[in-house]
Amino acid sequence: MSASDKQQAWNNGGPRPWRPLHYQRPRLTPQQRDEIRQRLANGEKAVDLAAEYGVSRGAIGHCR
Repeated sequence: MSASDKQQAWNNGGPRPWRPLHYQRPRLTPQQRDEIRQRLANGEKAVDLAAEYGVSRGAIGHCR
């Protein structure tokens, strides 16, 4: 068995359960996202909501 064959055997070491590589628990609950959508519709700024909820503006943008 050559080195590359050994490497392939090691890489294909058997079935592994699937899971995302970098999973993070959502920081906003579904209720918070609904509230954010409503507040954005009422004209509040995303940057202000982000500071209030302790998340990035991008996280607020994902709520839209």
